[in-house]
Formats: sequence, C-alpha cells, structure tokens
Amino acid sequence: MALEQRLSLKLSQKLVMTPALQQAIKLLQMTRLELEGVLTQELEENPLLEQPEDDPAEDQGEIEKPEEAPDADDDGKMEDIDLDAYFNEYLEASSERQSGTYEPREAVPIEATVAAIEDLYDHLLWQLKMQELEPEPREIAELVIGNLDEDGFLAATVEELQLLGAAPEAAQAYRAAAARQEAAAAAVARNGSEGSGVEGASEASASRDLLDNGVASIDPEIACTEVAGAAGLGAAATGAGIEMDPGLDDGELTAAGSAVEDVLEATAVDPLVLEVPGYSVAAVESAIEIVKNLDPPGVGCSSLRESLLFQLTMLGEEGTLTYRLVDEYWDLCLRRQFLAIAKDMGVHLQELKEPSERIGHLETRPGRKYGGERTHYVEPDVHVVNVGGEFVVQINDDGLPKLRVSKAYRDMLKQMKAEGSDGEAQVYIKDKMRSAMWLIKSLDQRQRTIYKVAESIVKQQLEFFEKGIEYLRPMVLRDVAEDIEMHESTVSRVVSNKYMHTPRGLHPMKFFFHSGIDRDMGGDISSLSVKRKIKHFIDAEDPKKPLSDSTLMNRLKSEGIQIARRTVAKYRDELRIPSSTDRKQVF
Repeated sequence: MALEQRLSLKLSQKLVMTPALQQAIKLLQMTRLELEGVLTQELEENPLLEQPEDDPAEDQGEIEKPEEAPDADDDGKMEDIDLDAYFNEYLEASSERQSGTYEPREAVPIEATVAAIEDLYDHLLWQLKMQELEPEPREIAELVIGNLDEDGFLAATVEELQLLGAAPEAAQAYRAAAARQEAAAAAVARNGSEGSGVEGASEASASRDLLDNGVASIDPEIACTEVAGAAGLGAAATGAGIEMDPGLDDGELTAAGSAVEDVLEATAVDPLVLEVPGYSVAAVESAIEIVKNLDPPGVGCSSLRESLLFQLTMLGEEGTLTYRLVDEYWDLCLRRQFLAIAKDMGVHLQELKEPSERIGHLETRPGRKYGGERTHYVEPDVHVVNVGGEFVVQINDDGLPKLRVSKAYRDMLKQMKAEGSDGEAQVYIKDKMRSAMWLIKSLDQRQRTIYKVAESIVKQQLEFFEKGIEYLRPMVLRDVAEDIEMHESTVSRVVSNKYMHTPRGLHPMKFFFHSGIDRDMGGDISSLSVKRKIKHFIDAEDPKKPLSDSTLMNRLKSEGIQIARRTVAKYRDELRIPSSTDRKQVF
C-alpha cells in the first residue's frame, strides 16, 4: 500500500480549556494569600491594570463595564496627546524626587518583624563551633549532626557515617562487595543448615544455586570467589591462591572447596569481614559521643531507650530504680506491665510509682524545642455574622487590591482605532487589555462562587450556627452542588484551603462536610458529633477503669447510634486518644 498525503475535514465535539477558563479555575482554588500575591504581580506586569484611588463609585463603574471602553467613539486625535511632554514631566518629576531632600519613611513595627527560627541543626552546629576540636573530629561531628532527624535521633548507622569519608569509587566498590556477600549468605541459608562445613553435595548444590541465580556470572574472578562463599567458605578463595572454575562438576567443586577450607582454617582468616573504607569506627563513635554531650540532653542517640538512659545519666541517676526500669525492663515498661516488673525486682508495686512518673517527665523527643514550623495565622475568606437573628455571609476583601483598567490606555486605544493605525503598540495594548479583562472577570466570578457556596453551607447547617457542634448534620459536596446548581468539582475547589469565621469559631470550609451514621430514631448524625460524644465519655471515665472500645460502642448504641467497634477505634485514633490499656492508671 502506497503512502500518500491528503486533506480531510472532520467534525467533532470536545471540551477546550480556554485561557480564560484556566485562569478562572486557578483563581478559584487559590488561598487568600496566594490570590493577593497573584494580583500584586499582575499589577506590576500589566500596565493597563491599576488600583483606584479617588472615587470608589466611579472606579466600580469602570470595573463593571470596561469592555465598552475600546469601542466608544472619541473625536480626539493621536496628535492631541503630547507624549514627549507627558514623559518629560514624568522624568523631571522622577529626577526631582531623586535629587530632593530625603523623606524619612515610617519604620516597620517591631511586632511585625519576622525573626528567623533557630532549628536543631543550627543550635548544635553553634555549640560545636565553640569547642576546640581537630579538623577530622569536627568534620565527622558535623556529618553526625546533619544525619539527625527532626526529633534529634541519629538516622544513620556507624557504617554509613564511615562511608561518608571514603572516595565515591571506594564506597561503591564496598557496597557492591557487601551486596555479593549478602547474596552468598542467602544462598547458603537456602541450601539447608544441616552442615556448617563443606560436606559432599551440600556445598556443590549451594554453589550451583548461586551460579544459577546469576550472582557469580559477572566476572570469572568474582565467580570463583562467590562459589566459595556460597559453600560457606567466604570471599577469599582467590586470595588463598586457589582457583575455582564455575564449570566444575560436583565432585571437583567438593574437592576444591575442601582445599579452600583447609587454607582458611590454617590462616585463621574470617573472609566474611569486609573493611569499611573512609573514617574509622573509633573516630565515628567518638564524634557521636561529642554530639551526645551537646544541648539538648539525649540528642544524637539512635533510639528512645538510649536517649532516656543518657538523660538519666546526665541527671546523676545511673544505677537508680528509674535507670533500671529503662535499662533492664524496657519492653515491659512499654506494655505497662508494672506488676510483673515489681515481682521480678522483688519490690512493692507502689515503689515503682515515682520512678515511672520520673520516666514520664523525661524528654521523648530531644529536638522538639527546635523542631516544627512557624505558626501560620489564618485570615478567613468568609465571615458569617449574626444580624438580628439572621446569619449573613460576608466576603472578606480586606487587603486585596481593587483592580480597574487604566483610562489613559483605553483612550489611547480608542484614538488608535479612530485613526485606523495597526502597529505593534496597538497589538500590545489590546493583548494587555484582554488579559486585564479576563483577570477582573475571573476574580469577580471567584468571589460570587465562594459567596454562593458559603450561603448554601449556612443554610444547610443552620442548627450548627444556632445551637453548636452537636447539631452539625451530615453533608457532602453533592448537597451543596445541587443546591447552587454547580458541579461537585467546582465546590471542591471552593472549599479547598478556604476558611470561614463564624460565631462558633474559625473553621475550614471542609469542616462542614462529614459522612453520616445511622440512628434508630431516623435520620443521620455527623461523624464529628460522634467523635465529640466519644471524647466526652472518655473525659468522664474512671482512670483506673478506662472504657474499652466495646464499652464505648455499647454506650453509643444506647443513644440510638448504630456504630461498629472498629469505627469507634478509628475515631478514637483520629482524636489521638490512646487505647484503654495505655490510659489505665496502674498506681
């Protein structure tokens, strides 16, 4: 069949995302802070956009009908505008401002100044620089600090810290050798554990298994090494002066393996020990101890138990009952089995009360003070105000730039059209005019959509605003979408990262959307209300006899709420409430 080019017409329907629609969608899902930044940037980049300064009513009129401006008739001519005089005046005014007297500006209030937060890395590094250390210990200590997690625990092993001081090629070669060694050990484990040495077919089958898996087929020299390792002999067959060919039969492999074993036993060398390149073990461990002795206490440890023991040592409690609880009975302490601990230690149960409380006062996350993020203050997008017993929705526009199209550029564009000129300047102004109009329309549509969604939420959650959270009814996005006759995806974009200030507090707009749980008396109850009831039950429980999840389920069912025990456990976890076993007070 010959290839040919042809022209054809095809009629089809498809959804096209125009630039205006894309911009409207982006603005709709932006937070208030993001929107303020976008509008400020557009004011800087688009010369046709400006903020009204004088008459708000006049400015509003210009915003509502800016499309009519380019088409209006104007008898003025382009030559009537003295562009040279206009820009000369601007330049002269600018020059006078630069050469004039200095005008002092009001300083930023001290409470509005943003101070940098010192994180754990900076705090430890500052202490390290205050110590007199040799270059290498200081370098390793900085690596240790850099490998701490946000809680202050060491996330890297000693071996990984050693490799940080090695050349990339040496580190890569070590990792490859370690991987081959692990594969050889795994092959030995798969081929049985009945014999520890090389006996008959066990070694040969292990070698064959390793070869079949492709581990020893990389290189002839590596092959003989891995065959010996698979037989339980290690990775030093070649170094022992014995060549092993992967093509040997079982009998030859057995004989060669016996010879390698004899050489290794004679030299008393453990071939499975690989020397880690880079820093020495002693240097790394010494650097870790240096970091451990920095503030806060307990930082630089590899586990919580080690951190608590170090904190107790710093407090001079080494050898005490508290120290023994963490050192000798850590697993039992985690399970709160103090009765078994007291019986094993030969002490009365009440004698463990003070030590256990002492452990509870220790810092479980040494880096907590220097971790976390700065507190973010939320400015609501919508205000719900009670006016004469009626809840009114108000869009929060404070701080957002008010936009309008510049009248000077509109007049300039009308003048160009009247003269019939079609230059680059006119194309540029038209493009910027179109962009400004899209932005103003999209911004107005965004505010209208948010208002509709907020008004629908207030209408459907009226009992919550009047009586409280116990009366929050189940609601999904579909309920609001059907009420305002919009798509669910649009409602989802509106409520995403938006906040509503109500007489019942400041809440995310997603707060009002919850699934429902069936009730015996008919109707549904919000999952948030059920969580509130669970919290009330737990707050009023006996600490020595905490309520189990089954008991909580039965109490909810007695109030007509049909709920499963696993759902109660899920809601309890979401409330960050421990289980009944962990809540129980032993003493």
